[in-house]
Amino acid sequence: MSAQEASEQILLDREGLKGLADLVLTSMARHDASVLPLAKNYAMTKNNLPSSPGMADIWRTVTGYKQPADYQYVIDTPAQQVFVVAEIAEAGISSLFWGRLKAVNAFISELELYVGRSNGDSGFMFDPTGLANMPKEWSAGISDAQRATRDDLIWVAKCIFDPELGTP
Repeated sequence: MSAQEASEQILLDREGLKGLADLVLTSMARHDASVLPLAKNYAMTKNNLPSSPGMADIWRTVTGYKQPADYQYVIDTPAQQVFVVAEIAEAGISSLFWGRLKAVNAFISELELYVGRSNGDSGFMFDPTGLANMPKEWSAGISDAQRATRDDLIWVAKCIFDPELGTP
């Protein structure tokens, strides 16, 4: 491979990133992690513990999922990342799933997955069926004049972890 070929990157658009997130959900429901386009070196956590798709219990317990609505995806094409929230089924019982993945050259390089089950093992109680009834304000359009810049949003995110940056 030439240096030029090595420097060329495959960047996924919004649909490509959304497709990767959907593929994660589909692979769990089919109990088949082999369909995931994992990078040669990737990092994965499940409920904040290191894991791999083949070893994570959700690839054995998920029996289905509800296709997420568009507002349940947060897609960051410049960072090649997508965050998704979905209702999954485990033996007929609804659980709340959320995950983040990062792509490098169209391969999954990072997977960060969480499951909140109805027994509260995550420390929180969630109503996974409530995803279909989000407040209308969460999906309302925002005019271009009201939109924050990417730099503004990055600053707000950093404020969460660095009190010296002030409060947004």
